[in-house]
Amino acid sequence: CHSTSCHSTSCHSTSCHNAGRDLAATPDRAIPLPHHSLPLSLPTPSGSLVRLLRHQISGSGSARVMLGPAGYKVLQGVVSRATPGSFSAAVRRAWGQDDQLLPQLATGNYDAGAVHRDQVETGVYDVMAGAPKELPVQFHNELSYTQNYPRYVAFGCYVQAERGGETLLSCMRSVTASIDKELLAKLQRLGVRYTRNLTDSVQHKKNEDSAPPFYAHWQDTFNTDDVHTAIVKANLSCEDSWQLDPDDGTLSIYLNRRATVSLDQEEVLNVSILDFFDFPYDVNHEFDTVPSHAKPLHCCWGDGSIMHDEEIDHLRKVQHANSISLNLKTGDAVVVDNLKWAHGRRPYEGKRKLGLIMSPLRKR
Repeated sequence: CHSTSCHSTSCHSTSCHNAGRDLAATPDRAIPLPHHSLPLSLPTPSGSLVRLLRHQISGSGSARVMLGPAGYKVLQGVVSRATPGSFSAAVRRAWGQDDQLLPQLATGNYDAGAVHRDQVETGVYDVMAGAPKELPVQFHNELSYTQNYPRYVAFGCYVQAERGGETLLSCMRSVTASIDKELLAKLQRLGVRYTRNLTDSVQHKKNEDSAPPFYAHWQDTFNTDDVHTAIVKANLSCEDSWQLDPDDGTLSIYLNRRATVSLDQEEVLNVSILDFFDFPYDVNHEFDTVPSHAKPLHCCWGDGSIMHDEEIDHLRKVQHANSISLNLKTGDAVVVDNLKWAHGRRPYEGKRKLGLIMSPLRKR
């Protein structure tokens, strides 16, 4: 929609409203994104701070030495609530980051991530958010659906599950080499459109009895009660388009992304397709009657045409065929190159506490 009324966050344009809701309603038809521009901004960091951050995230010579050609490394005995900061310090050393950096800049933040994550300790995010323990976490490259992503991620085990919960890593070089060539060409040609439908917590509480189930509110996702600030935060990570439903306050965000990244002069898949397709975390089947494009998470081809089940099944098969399983014990951590490996987990029983740390975010 290019209506001038669509530039307002309180847009009531029927065409704009329908552009978001009917995004994937017609199979195999390329559907354009709704368009909004923002006259909003937040303060920009000083030049010296930007240069410092670029220095910290740019090179990973020391990280490559530490992680080796495999692109991941298990660290034992570095995670403990009794010694806060030990996990963070260990993984920052692993990816070659200077400990003199201010704590709030030392690791990447999860603002604009697909779910709201509480912190286990400063800078360490609880991975439990999003996927119920009864269901597996689908393979994904961390924040591959945003414009800013971490080169490295680390998972630290505070409490090991009673059964299951293994961390899974899928080698994206091998996946790229093994996937059907026609499907790979389609991924490279069209890219992926990720959709996030974030509900309004205020409206949801007002209509709690009749409101549909929810997965994530935009207030929690962007840590604000002001929708204008939420949209600004979304655009800071270079979201492509957004739509605010004037009736129920749902904020829909559409993100068109390339399906590959350059890794040592080689194009390698970097996606969250399995993590988004048809919302795989509906453990109680609460969203069964919700159209795919209106579910909390959804993805389609970059031109708006639908992805077919056989394409998704093939990608899932290839990712699992090129994966390894790590059974982290309490106190263990694994540092992972987010370009070389996608990650997921198996279902588990009992209590489990895993923390996530990301290296400072960098632009694609």
